[in-house]
Amino acid sequence: MILLRANQELRQTFDKLIQTMKVPVAWNGLFAVIDNYIILQGEVRSLFFHFDSRKVITNIIDLPVKEEEIQDTVGNVPLGNIINMILYVFGKWGTIEGLRVEKNYGQLNALFQGILREIGVESEYCQEYFRFYRGGIRMTYEDVVQLALEYQEEEIQESEEEAKGLWHKLVWKKKQVDIIHVDIDLKSRLKGRLGNNFYLVGYLCPVCKEKLHMVVYPWGKEFRIETEEGGVLLARAAACDCCSCFYTPRPDKLFADGDCYRMDFGQDRKAYEDYLELMGKRGDRVSNHNFNRFVDERKNAKEVVEEGEKYEPETFYERMEEYSDVERYRMKARMEEGFYPDENILRLEEKIKKQGKGKRKAKEDLGKDRGEGDSGRDRDRDREESVPLRRERRAEKERKSVAHIYEAKIAVCDRFSERQLKELKDQLMSEQRLEPKERETYIKNVEKRLTEKRVKQISQKIDACQGKPYVLIKRIREEVEREELPLEEKAPLLDQLVQTLKCQGEQEVSQMMEHLTPLLDRSGYQGLMEKLHVYDEVDLSPYETMLKERKQMAEQREVEQLVTRARKKTKDDVKELYRRLEDGGFAPELIGSYQEKIEEKIRELEKKELSKLCPNPMNLSYEEGVKVYRQIEEGDFMPELKEDALKMIRRRLMKIKTDECELLVLKLKKEFEKNEITECDRHYFYPAKRVLLEQALPEETEVIDYAMASYGAGRGLFEYPVFVVDTSRNRSGKEGIMLTPDHLYYSTMLHSYGIPISSIESIDSSTGIFNRGIFVHQKNGEKIKLPHAVEAKKMSAYGEVLDQFVRYLKEKPESRRVDYLAKEKHETICCFRCGYVYQSGDICPKCGYQENE
Repeated sequence: MILLRANQELRQTFDKLIQTMKVPVAWNGLFAVIDNYIILQGEVRSLFFHFDSRKVITNIIDLPVKEEEIQDTVGNVPLGNIINMILYVFGKWGTIEGLRVEKNYGQLNALFQGILREIGVESEYCQEYFRFYRGGIRMTYEDVVQLALEYQEEEIQESEEEAKGLWHKLVWKKKQVDIIHVDIDLKSRLKGRLGNNFYLVGYLCPVCKEKLHMVVYPWGKEFRIETEEGGVLLARAAACDCCSCFYTPRPDKLFADGDCYRMDFGQDRKAYEDYLELMGKRGDRVSNHNFNRFVDERKNAKEVVEEGEKYEPETFYERMEEYSDVERYRMKARMEEGFYPDENILRLEEKIKKQGKGKRKAKEDLGKDRGEGDSGRDRDRDREESVPLRRERRAEKERKSVAHIYEAKIAVCDRFSERQLKELKDQLMSEQRLEPKERETYIKNVEKRLTEKRVKQISQKIDACQGKPYVLIKRIREEVEREELPLEEKAPLLDQLVQTLKCQGEQEVSQMMEHLTPLLDRSGYQGLMEKLHVYDEVDLSPYETMLKERKQMAEQREVEQLVTRARKKTKDDVKELYRRLEDGGFAPELIGSYQEKIEEKIRELEKKELSKLCPNPMNLSYEEGVKVYRQIEEGDFMPELKEDALKMIRRRLMKIKTDECELLVLKLKKEFEKNEITECDRHYFYPAKRVLLEQALPEETEVIDYAMASYGAGRGLFEYPVFVVDTSRNRSGKEGIMLTPDHLYYSTMLHSYGIPISSIESIDSSTGIFNRGIFVHQKNGEKIKLPHAVEAKKMSAYGEVLDQFVRYLKEKPESRRVDYLAKEKHETICCFRCGYVYQSGDICPKCGYQENE
């Protein structure tokens, strides 16, 4: 574990982050870095960033903090950048609420690589993970932070060694690259000058494919560099101005071989420019016959001159046919890489051009050698007869020449690189001038060399694996499994790797468990178990059992701390505790008993709350009942408690509205009888009490139910129909009218609408020939024709009864008030028919209605 104290900039940044996230963390300014976690230590709750799970959570953790172990972040720029990276990482993953990152993953990956390159770490960032590597070996975030701390110490040490100079630490690295050649004449090279004695050459940068510029050092003034293999004197070097890096061949190698040293300055453009100027000062536009040499292997001047004369370009041109393809290839590379003076190369280019012109002239003169007469025809005949023979001899000579070239190559192919052997094999595969058996023999020889070289390389790599991390050895095993090698060669290599893997894995797992801290929480134990699963070759069962037990103990502690420290004063507090237990990912057997107690506590609190809302449901008025019903229906209560409370209130409201509906039905029926409007089979009165008591037959309510479910679906709560008229052809209730205490609903083939009773001005009838019907006049002036099912001679009386009944509904006399209906006994009696108020008896003294009590 690494403890860091935030500097002022980091403190401001992460204080603002905590405010943006709105999390209950009182940060004390300390970072704790453990494995792939970084934790903002809080007084009670802490903020966790976990790279493996990509989650940002708050949790309770007790970390031992010793003042002497806390390290400062002041002045450590790489460390500050590495800590600030987490804002972009988790912000892009979408796990930091309130923070949005606009850059895409490619841009962020480049940014992170630039930050980490300074401490020699490579990164890989995408939507699924963020990983760190050094030298191909996977690292944790804790390892990266430690490197940043060590890097700061190295910087301090370097500042104390200024006498050694700016470049004393630069070490060129070995790099096998593929340098592509393009044709460029000498004049173009001289014009394409980068500056500082670097001139254009016909090679492309292996990374960005831009043209390279080369500097050549005069003999005796070679530029010395330090490499992984020791000191080297440079005869030549090349710079890529686009990538800010330099290349130079290894000793006794050419650029064309691809076996180079590389110095990469990355994004440090200023350092690259300084080094470019430093290297160019000792360079010149000269030639140097010498290769790059190790400092302790340099030849004397005579040997160098003799070696150069051996490959004099003009001499080579005169005897070109005597040399092999490889020698010709290397000669061209020497010419490209400044082994010879410009004037020699320029003359050689002119000779090649003249040779091309001479060949064209010879073709033009082919027909001029023919004579006239018989002697000319004889020469033509002799020439024609000799053509097949000449072709055969030429082909045989060419075959022998090609075979000789390949025999020479195979004789020295032990010195070839793997890439050169593969190229040689490809050449042989496509070579048609050789006999099939001969070509097959050569190919087998090359394949044998390839296998031997590859097996040797893999064996060396395996030998170098001893003591290396398990993940690296496992990666090498996967590489060997993918190798296209004969089974008899591959099997022993894999067996050796498996044994190495097993030994290294057991050692790493044992060390990991020995250093296991008792302060890990359950997520830490879970992460450790996941890390152990990487070790395929190790028996993990005893370790998994131990970790499982420790994880369970840590989980139990976490549950106890959560329950003990949580607020439990209100129902919201208790429900929040229940939610945190349920969402915390705890084992069900650990939180079951706590949840039962919490549920019982919630039930008690909700019963008290419901009792306060509705102490006596049977004494509620309708308006009070509806209000309480809505509150409970929309409230946050346990389902069973809510349903019980709603059921009681629902019964009360249904009883009140059923009584009202029953009285209204009775009143309307009497009005129809009084006006001699006989019952019609399309008229339906709602049997409210029978429905309430579940005594109504299906045929009694079938039409009414259809009307309520279709054009009367917008009714209010407990709004029962009083009267329904069915005018549909199939007697289904699809069309007609439905009258309730609050609305008049109607439906025709084209229209369906509900008219509030309060907006009706009057209802009348028309018995004329052209405009016969029942009409509703609304207060806004609109006139609507209602469907009806009454004979013409009763239409006027029917309309008058409806008009009077609607007026009665609008007036809402004392007899229709729901609180009046709710009373069991009435001291003052109000007539249900006419509304007249009197003191005693059940017969209205005004209209004679006999069923008022």
